[in-house]
Amino acid sequence: MAKFYRNEYIEGGELRIIKIDPVDISKYTTEIRENYLEGNLILIENYRPKLNLDIFNFPSLKLLDNKALIAGLEQPDEKGFYVKKATASQVARAVYSDKNASDELEKAMLQCDVEVAKLFLSLFRVPNKSLSLGSVSTWRITPTARENYHLDIYTNTVLRAFWNISEKPRSWGVGHKSSELIQKNIKALKEFIASKKSSGNTVDQGEINRFINSYTDNLERHKIEFYQYDLWLCDSVKVAHQIIGGDKVAAFSYVFQPGSLIREKIRRKLNYMDYIKAYIE
Repeated sequence: MAKFYRNEYIEGGELRIIKIDPVDISKYTTEIRENYLEGNLILIENYRPKLNLDIFNFPSLKLLDNKALIAGLEQPDEKGFYVKKATASQVARAVYSDKNASDELEKAMLQCDVEVAKLFLSLFRVPNKSLSLGSVSTWRITPTARENYHLDIYTNTVLRAFWNISEKPRSWGVGHKSSELIQKNIKALKEFIASKKSSGNTVDQGEINRFINSYTDNLERHKIEFYQYDLWLCDSVKVAHQIIGGDKVAAFSYVFQPGSLIREKIRRKLNYMDYIKAYIE
C-alpha cells in the first residue's frame, strides 16, 4: 500500500488524495471524475489489468549518454535531461532479446494503455454521444532523477494517470493545487499577464504555469510513495508534483479526438484557463 509522509511545516496544502479500491472503480466514477476535475489526486492501489504482470519484472535499463529510452511521445528537455523517442516495439526489444518475450511485453504495454483509456472514457462519456481518446502515453523504463516541484506546462487538455511497474516505490512530493498557488502570488501573476497583453500577446496555460513554477520549488511539501502496480490519476497542470525518485513507470496520457462530445460543465472544468479564470480576473 502507498505510504504518505505528512510535512507539518507545509503552508496551505489543499490537495486531497482519494483512495479507491480497484473493485470499486465503477461504483465511484462520479467521485473520481469530480476530484480529478478539481485538481485532486485519485489513488487506485494495486491496479492489476488481466494479463501476465510478470512480464514487467525486468531490470530497468541504464541511462546512456544522459538519454532515457522512452516509448511514446518525445518529451521536452527543459528539466536538464534529454529523452529519446521510441516505439513500444523498440523498447520491448531493448528489454528482451527473446522475440516471444518482447512481443508479449509490447502487447502488454498496449493492452494497459487501452485499459486506462477505457477508465477515462467511463468517467467522461455522455450516453449516446461520440467520445474517443488518442493516446500520447509514455513508458519510462529507466531510473528517474529528482526534479523540481512544479506544474506541467501542457498547452492543451491532456488526461493523465501514472502506474508504477517497478518493485521499488516511486516517491512524489505533493501538497498544492494550481488554484492555491495562483493565490500565493496573485499580484505578480496579474502584472505578468497584463504585461503580456499590453504587448499584444495572448497568455496560455503553459505560460501561466511556467510563471507559477518560478516560485513553487521553495515551498514545503508532503511525500507519498507509490508501490508496485499503484495507479494514480491527476491533472498534472493542476497538481503540483515533484518526482523525488523512482524506477519504471507508465505515464498514461490521452487527448480528446476531434468530434468528441462531453458535457459543457465538464468541458469548462477540464479546460485549464476556465478552471483558473475566477482567480486571475
